[in-house]
Amino acid sequence: MKIKINYFKSLLISSFIFISCSPIYYSPNSQNIPLFTKEKEITGTVAVSENHFEAQTGYSATKNIGLIANFYNYNIKKDDQGDYGNGSIFETGIGYYSNDSLKILFGFYGLVGVGSFYNNFPSTKEVNPNSTGILKGNFLRTGIQSYFGYKWKYAEAILSTRIINLNYGEAEGDLMWDNKNQKEYLGEEKSQFIFEPAITVRAGIENVKLQLQYFGSLNISNKNFKQNEKGLTFGIHFIHNMN
Repeated sequence: MKIKINYFKSLLISSFIFISCSPIYYSPNSQNIPLFTKEKEITGTVAVSENHFEAQTGYSATKNIGLIANFYNYNIKKDDQGDYGNGSIFETGIGYYSNDSLKILFGFYGLVGVGSFYNNFPSTKEVNPNSTGILKGNFLRTGIQSYFGYKWKYAEAILSTRIINLNYGEAEGDLMWDNKNQKEYLGEEKSQFIFEPAITVRAGIENVKLQLQYFGSLNISNKNFKQNEKGLTFGIHFIHNMN
């Protein structure tokens, strides 16, 4: 058990303590998988990881149409050099889900969201005294999310994927990194296609379950783009039928 705890602790640290290594312009959130089975169900999930908080909700408007919404925030504390950063994403989606007439549940959603990032690297000003060491900006995230899952009374297991496109607006600031003006770098890399697989498991009582989700973020456009590439979140998930 001690070995497993140390493994997950190391995975969390490697996934989220990244600001001291490089500026980051995108960090993925966990995927909102409500796993509806009938009309007028409402779901909610609160999930956390190191320096990371998110809230998700969903509603099955009809027997096959679902609505979802997500909010995600990360905040990396200052390191020994005073470098830090933060960011957030707000997203909504609409899609189709299979009802409880099937054993294997599936669904797909269209997604649209807005995000922001902020990097402050005062350590870079020693080498580049004419720069501010700060870069911030916004992006539009659009995509498609699909899933296959199995639902028992006390447990759920889900495989899902998300394919997204990031479109960055004009960044603000003056940050130099690896002898490259990062405002210019982001202008050159303003559109990114990313594939994000995830596995989710839940266990608990019928309407309230603990959730564990592991997800990756694989950049199809540029494997060297300055982003976070994986995440692991722990949370609590509930579902309530309003009928």
